[in-house]
Amino acid sequence: MPVIYVDGRLAEKLLVVLKEKYGVFSQTGHWQAPSLLVMAATTHIMTKSLVPRFVREFVPVSSGPPLTILLVDSWAGLKDHTNVLPEVPNGKKWMTIPAGATYLYQPLDVYFFRLFKRYI
Repeated sequence: MPVIYVDGRLAEKLLVVLKEKYGVFSQTGHWQAPSLLVMAATTHIMTKSLVPRFVREFVPVSSGPPLTILLVDSWAGLKDHTNVLPEVPNGKKWMTIPAGATYLYQPLDVYFFRLFKRYI
């Protein structure tokens, strides 16, 4: 899952969730890239339990603008403010896009990622 800034820049890290039988990686034997945040789960889809780490790792980046508003969709894992808000740093704002508004407010979902769906 990429993060994109309003000026069109992609964040320096990309989140990748890999399916592992028990939801954890082995302690050794895997390669790490500085531009990837790789998490293990029992499914390849981001789960509610992974959201706090995602926020911790992606929101307070040094290359981000001083005013940061996190505009996220209304997926249940992101809407649960008790799970997410404690991880949002001071000075950052969390906003949720209403359900059914993806085509209006999430052009990446509609246009940008369409190109990648053929290759994944």
